Amino acid sequence: MKRNFLVFILLGAILCVKANPTDNSPAVKPERVIAALKDFETKYGKASEKMASIYHDGTDGSLISSVTTIPFECMDFNKSIMPQLKEAFIADKDIAIQCSIYEPGQGGTFQAYTGNTTKEYIMTRPSNKYGIYFISTKNEENPLHRDLIAINFEPSGIRYTGTIYYITSLRPDLVENKDYTSSNLFDNYKIQQELEKARREIEKAKGDINKTKQDIAGYSPKMLHKNSVMIYNKLASYKQSLDIINTEIVRLEDRYNRASINPTGRRLINKQLKKLHKQATDIVKKMQKIIDKM
Repeated sequence: MKRNFLVFILLGAILCVKANPTDNSPAVKPERVIAALKDFETKYGKASEKMASIYHDGTDGSLISSVTTIPFECMDFNKSIMPQLKEAFIADKDIAIQCSIYEPGQGGTFQAYTGNTTKEYIMTRPSNKYGIYFISTKNEENPLHRDLIAINFEPSGIRYTGTIYYITSLRPDLVENKDYTSSNLFDNYKIQQELEKARREIEKAKGDINKTKQDIAGYSPKMLHKNSVMIYNKLASYKQSLDIINTEIVRLEDRYNRASINPTGRRLINKQLKKLHKQATDIVKKMQKIIDKM
């Protein structure tokens, strides 16, 4: 155990390995990393927030990239969970194109390309307040692709939060550095418009609910009959639903920003946002019917 601890210290900020993506050696999967992360995901991953997206070429339908992200949260009481994961990455480093270990505060930000150009990527390490372990290997099916497995994490005492990434994408040496605009890229202005519209409608609805509840509460006890109490409770339920939707929209906005300009990830978020917006609109309509009757 002491020997392993000394190895981790000597490794310091980064591990770089010698594999060449252009040689003829066969692709080998980092089985120890995969096993360790699958076990970690089962125990601590937030399954409801898991996102998977596939980006195909618009002309021939070939795969450009696939991205799966799983947020997680764990309590590492014995300070052993993250070191065990680190050990798995180190154990598989010899089969990698690149294997790197960064603790919080070391190095800078990292991104993984998700398209044909440097304009399309996902941030696997938004800032160096996160630690990150990642390994990049050849892809078995396409020599032009590489597989990237990474986990970033932010410690707060014994609590760790972060994201697991499984990414298949074009090799970085083949990604073109040019000014590129694709019709598949999500329009950032559009998402902001949707967010603002949803917020305005939710705030207006909540204001109408509060006013109607005050009107009902202002009735004399004799007038506060059974129907009024039912209406009051129904409006309170609507307001709670709108609060939940508003919280979810804020969470999605944060995930959207963390996805950088990754078109596939953002497109999925936009679909979720539209669904929430429809739910909020339906609630507002039901609420308005009640208010109109009064």
